[in-house]
Amino acid sequence: MNKKGFTLVELLAAITILALLALVTVPAITRPVKESKQELYESQLRSFKDSAKSWGAEKMFSNLPDKGSCILLPLSILVNDGLVEPNVISPLDGEKFVKENASSDTGVFVKINNEGSNNNKYIYTVYDCNSSTCFNPDNKEDDSTYYSLSSECSLYRE
Repeated sequence: MNKKGFTLVELLAAITILALLALVTVPAITRPVKESKQELYESQLRSFKDSAKSWGAEKMFSNLPDKGSCILLPLSILVNDGLVEPNVISPLDGEKFVKENASSDTGVFVKINNEGSNNNKYIYTVYDCNSSTCFNPDNKEDDSTYYSLSSECSLYRE
């Protein structure tokens, strides 16, 4: 008898080995990709903070709050002033950071605190907020609620 090909047992063994290999390699590949997307996302949020510092340097005397107060600066203001590109995409969800028709309680905000002193010391903190909580890349424990931020600081509007 002339045998050509593989038996069913040999095929099942090969498929089992390939499945085990996939179980080991897929998580090893997806974890670094997910971590790099998170790092890029956090880096983008920090660059928005740097843009807000530039905005503050231009508008410091006319628009920033008095000593002891704060404002929430929406990312859309930075886009309107040409400090941030309008089509920046979040690596986490593939959506634009600045969305048309977004509600005022979602999106990226930079909280600007006037800590005071002789030369006015401003503290900039960036947050990416959904309708309830906000993510701060510089302080992973700071998961502030949007409502406490918005009651503490006024929302800046041009």
